[in-house]
Amino acid sequence: MDEKILTVSIAAYNIQDYITETVMSILGTEEIGNNIEILIINDGSTDDTLLRARELAKRFPEIVRIIDKENGGWGSTVNEAISTARGKYLKLLDGDDWFITSNIKGFIRYLDECDSDLVITPLIKYFEKNSKEILCDSNSHIDKNTDIEESFYNGILEMHSICIRTECLRNNNVLLSDKCFYTDIEFSYYSIKYAKTISRYGFPIYKYRLGREGQSVSVEGIIKHYEDKVTVSKKLLEDTKCLVNYSGFKKEALIDRCRCITIDAYVAFCCVGDCKVIHELKEFDSFVKSNKDIDKYIRKSNSVRLLRLTHFWGFNITSKIIKNNFLKNISNRL
Repeated sequence: MDEKILTVSIAAYNIQDYITETVMSILGTEEIGNNIEILIINDGSTDDTLLRARELAKRFPEIVRIIDKENGGWGSTVNEAISTARGKYLKLLDGDDWFITSNIKGFIRYLDECDSDLVITPLIKYFEKNSKEILCDSNSHIDKNTDIEESFYNGILEMHSICIRTECLRNNNVLLSDKCFYTDIEFSYYSIKYAKTISRYGFPIYKYRLGREGQSVSVEGIIKHYEDKVTVSKKLLEDTKCLVNYSGFKKEALIDRCRCITIDAYVAFCCVGDCKVIHELKEFDSFVKSNKDIDKYIRKSNSVRLLRLTHFWGFNITSKIIKNNFLKNISNRL
């Protein structure tokens, strides 16, 4: 098999209305040659996603490849991509998002000449409700092929901004959690952990859709999948115990990934708001406290501080305050 410069892995689950637009945002109207591979990983869709994907594969047989599998969640599609990708680099794309077509050709050319393990790009967030777009670019200071531990860290690296050398994940046997939401946090965590060098491509590639009904980042999704936030948080909390020899950008970024998902887990408990989850919450809080290096960051959160100050006895009132603040923040963002 000929190696490609870039593999784009598309997690496809019941996105029949989006998949064609998503794929064409990569291919566009310009000839990009056979330097790119598009993996459409059908995760047990029950609509016409697979049919639309097959039409695209027939139209672009040298570029589009389909993997049809039983439903296993977003993380399972990434695991498939890591094991089968032919690209020097791997970039993920959710099936209802897009790439910035006009920047793809230059991006592939950049990757062809690049030696860095991790390549980051600016991100455009697209808000479905009002079609508003925001450019997110907090790491514009990073130079080409910089040692990742010596880079200055500024803000959280999300999955959407990451392009990783495939071997970094494959050689370290990275395996994301199956049947679990929020595993994009795991992906960004392990990409940062196993990369030694980092570069930045200065043009946005990914357009991230926010506000679509049913998304896991919606309040409804968070309540439904709160246990998944706990699962991912615990997994990363365990892993951060092995960061003794890490420093600089890498350590800060890894701690931030863990800190954010852990605080999100506390907020998710409060969004559920049912006293039945108090026992789970207390058990989770004890688990967090056992990791003293991370807990010193966690306890600074207003949400965590408020819950601990009330010793969880005032969970009903506390959870309403936290949930209302969360809803207000979500509303402001969307």
